[in-house]
Amino acid sequence: MHQYSIDFTASTPAGQFYEEKDWSEPPLITAGPGAPSQPHTSPTLPMQMKAGTSITWTCKYYNPTSSTRTFGD
Repeated sequence: MHQYSIDFTASTPAGQFYEEKDWSEPPLITAGPGAPSQPHTSPTLPMQMKAGTSITWTCKYYNPTSSTRTFGD
């Protein structure tokens, strides 16, 4: 997420597993052997996924400027 983002979600075919609305101070999420435990907003993270599982994401933006905002390069 970046400055004009107001809502980010991530999902698998099984459903949404993550949502964040704070672009400037999102909680750190770590996973894997030896990773420090950090607070996060989703009780389902970290989670295991089978190989080949698709992840989709959605990000909503608010543009208070008169400039056009674009995605990507």
